[in-house]
Amino acid sequence: MPRAKKTPAKTIALKKGVKKTSLRRQRPTADSNLAEIAFRPGIMSDQPSMTTVSNSKVRVVLGIIVLLLVVGVIAYLKRGSFLAARINNSVITRWNLDQRLEAQYGQSVVEQMISEQLIFEEASKKQIKVTPAEIDAKIGEITKQLGGQVNINDLLAQQGMTMTDLRRQVEVQLLVEKLTVGLINVSDQEITDYIDKNRSSMTATDEASLKQEALDALAAQKKSTAVQKWFADLRAKTRIVKYF
Repeated sequence: MPRAKKTPAKTIALKKGVKKTSLRRQRPTADSNLAEIAFRPGIMSDQPSMTTVSNSKVRVVLGIIVLLLVVGVIAYLKRGSFLAARINNSVITRWNLDQRLEAQYGQSVVEQMISEQLIFEEASKKQIKVTPAEIDAKIGEITKQLGGQVNINDLLAQQGMTMTDLRRQVEVQLLVEKLTVGLINVSDQEITDYIDKNRSSMTATDEASLKQEALDALAAQKKSTAVQKWFADLRAKTRIVKYF
C-alpha cells in the first residue's frame, strides 16, 4: 500500500494558527460588545443625549422670555401703581411719594385714624348708630350753607377729599354728638348774662330769638370743652400702641 503523504508539522501549526485567528475575529468578545454599546447615544448611559439637553435648554429660555413679556405687559398696564409722575426721562415712584407724604403728614393721619377708631368702638359698646339718612341730612345742611355758589364735589377735590371721606367724617361727628348727650347744661342765668354782654353783636331781635341764639352759642362753647375732656378720658383708658 502506498504510504500517506505526510504534511509537515510546521504547515499544520500554521493552519491551526490561521483557524484560531479567524475564530477570534468572527467572535467578538463580551468586552468589545459592551464598549460598542456604551458609545451608542442614549443606551446604557447615565448622561442624557445632546439632543435632549438642547431641547431642555430651549424650553427654559422660552419660558423665561414668556415670563418677562408677561411681567412687562402687566407693569405697563399697571404703571400707575408704581409711578406717580414722569418728567422727561426721570420718574417719581409711588414709593418716593409715600415716603414724602409719610414724613409730612404721617403722624397727623395716624392720630386721626386712632381717634376715629376709638369713637367707633365706643359707639359699638353703647349700641349707638348713625343711619345713612342722618348722614345725608347733615351733608344737605353743609351744601345749603354753601349757598349754591360752590359745588361740594369741587370743594372736596380742592381739599384732596372724596364724598366717601366726607360721609365718614360726618358719621364720626354725629356719633360724638350722640355719645356726649347730657354732658352740658346751660342755665337761665348764663343765657341772660350772655345776652347782656353780646346784645349788640347778636342777630336776633325779639326776646325768644335772643334766648335761643344765646343758648346755641353757650352750648357750642361748652360742648367743645366737654367733648375734648370726654375724648381725653376715653383715650386715657385705652391701650394704644403705635408702630409708626
